[in-house]
Amino acid sequence: SRSTTTPRSALTSAFGTQSKRCRLKELPNTRRSVLSHENVAVLMPQLGRTDQARNFMFRYAAMAGYPAKFFVLHPPEESAFWDTVNYGKSTIHKVCCPPGVNTFWEKLNYGLELPETQDCDYIVWVGNDHLAGYKWLVTMMVPESLHGVVAANDGYQAGALPTCGMIGRKLLDQWYGGSFPKCYKHNFGDTEISARARAEGRYFYAFNAVLFHMHPIHGFATNDAVYGKAQEWWGEDQRTFLLRQANGWRDESDGVPANKIPELKLHVPEESAAV
Repeated sequence: SRSTTTPRSALTSAFGTQSKRCRLKELPNTRRSVLSHENVAVLMPQLGRTDQARNFMFRYAAMAGYPAKFFVLHPPEESAFWDTVNYGKSTIHKVCCPPGVNTFWEKLNYGLELPETQDCDYIVWVGNDHLAGYKWLVTMMVPESLHGVVAANDGYQAGALPTCGMIGRKLLDQWYGGSFPKCYKHNFGDTEISARARAEGRYFYAFNAVLFHMHPIHGFATNDAVYGKAQEWWGEDQRTFLLRQANGWRDESDGVPANKIPELKLHVPEESAAV
């Protein structure tokens, strides 16, 4: 199989400095103790790249530094593969999503409904193309994360966008009635989550929580059908995001004339807090 070893030069470039477009500031009086009494669910929506997904999920659990519950949320057509995967005595759960649960965000929401996640106060979303660094999860476990959003360091976004992140279930309850946003096919769900959290002062960046994004745009993977489908949905998801942003995150587009939609712009704040 294709090696996932990241060149040292690339890691130095990605993690050695903080991006100018996302200047970071430390939280005042931040307690950095682990909240060991809380339960955490790590959800990985799965489609394609099965060998890589199997290995990366094992690494998520092995490198977490925290006894969380891990879930592979795979489609029915991959059951034959996942039935052969043995994670031993780990807390990794392999879950077959029912027909009709197809997109990244639909699978995340299905994961939230599982009996095993009902006692989890922290929800982490990850992809099958992120390479986990040492103690990535325990680094994100700070008190602020229960009522906010914590972005991991994916090597490129520098906290501007949580391609992998943690959110408190209380915040999901407050914003979406206990789910992730249901209106996106693949893209911009994390953009909305970060935008809302920033606006309320609830957005934090865990610089030392490394989940390196092995994405084609960065040269660490080749394009496949899954990446291609995500690109097909880009325009539709962007339009949905812009409409919701202009309407206070409501689904309807009241108050935004159709001829004004192209004028709406994506807003990327200049600062986030670091944990």
